[in-house]
Amino acid sequence: CAWVEAHGPARVYSYAWVHHAMHESVAAHVPYLVVVVEFPDCGGVRLVSNLVDGAPDEDLVGLPVELHWEPVAGGGHLPRFHRAGTRRGEGEERWLPSASRN
Repeated sequence: CAWVEAHGPARVYSYAWVHHAMHESVAAHVPYLVVVVEFPDCGGVRLVSNLVDGAPDEDLVGLPVELHWEPVAGGGHLPRFHRAGTRRGEGEERWLPSASRN
């Protein structure tokens, strides 16, 4: 088993809105959106993460998404996703559009 770079688009496979914090570190962020993202060009590998720009009233299954590495305290990064083709201003250099992963 080895890490490989994903070159194609990722899509939301499944999702759930979390309304009750399971830990005090995320209490200020409820509700938040947990997604299972599928990478078809990697044999259907799936990753559990967050979608930062989902809306509660929409069906997100099949939505094309792109990866964003969010810095966290201590120097690490967390993988987060946003809708494919969108940008977010501040920190924009951290967004990785699928076209640049080729």
